[in-house]
Amino acid sequence: MGSKFEKLNRLRESLRESNHDFRASTQLFNSLDVAKIDRDMDLAGRGKERGEANQPPKNAKNLDDVEHAIIERVEDEKKASYHTLEDSLQLLGGRLAGLDFEEQFGLIRQANAASV
Repeated sequence: MGSKFEKLNRLRESLRESNHDFRASTQLFNSLDVAKIDRDMDLAGRGKERGEANQPPKNAKNLDDVEHAIIERVEDEKKASYHTLEDSLQLLGGRLAGLDFEEQFGLIRQANAASV
């Protein structure tokens, strides 16, 4: 009976898991959810396996494949954030151009002159 509840709990946790690598926040640029990335990439497990195999050697000067995978993941998120910023700036520029302040000021001057 306990295993049924365990399966349900695992299902519930998987449904609650977010599909992005950011922590919920009101900041303009969200912080990476390091714990989620750790779980997704199984860094603790991979680190344990590689540590037991003495990989990479202590005197290694180059980054290993796990370190490269982490860097690639962070760089991908950085690129995605940059594209989001570019899209937002383009949208904002379009909205500002659509406001046409000069025309609005002209209408205000006309209304002011007509009211006098």
